[in-house]
Amino acid sequence: MAPTRHGTRTTYNAGCRCDKCSQAENEYAKSRRNGATVTSIGPDAEKPMGDNEAGVRAQVANLSTAESRPALVAMAITLAKSLDNPLNVSQWNANSKNLRETLAELQRGADARVSKLSSVRSMSRPARVAG
Repeated sequence: MAPTRHGTRTTYNAGCRCDKCSQAENEYAKSRRNGATVTSIGPDAEKPMGDNEAGVRAQVANLSTAESRPALVAMAITLAKSLDNPLNVSQWNANSKNLRETLAELQRGADARVSKLSSVRSMSRPARVAG
């Protein structure tokens, strides 16, 4: 006799083919194809963050332009996730190039650069004393 709790892989493997159990099996198979280590399937199941995604999120967090360019940030994170997926090996070269270009675009204008001349001028000017 099949278990009575529907919507799980266990029930599906026991022979139940109702919509809920079939959906649980489909979600499990999809996550396996995407290369995730699956401990549970459902709306609260999350994929672990890969090294590329973690690196991009850390780098973007330090940029002053990140808040004003959310589409570029989202694109960079998506490309990083793609690089973390072992099933996308054939796209790694193109995705890494696109990720470098996206991060370079985010980096442009992030911090106002001070020219060498202005930094030398500021060092050579005497400090004003308020008084």
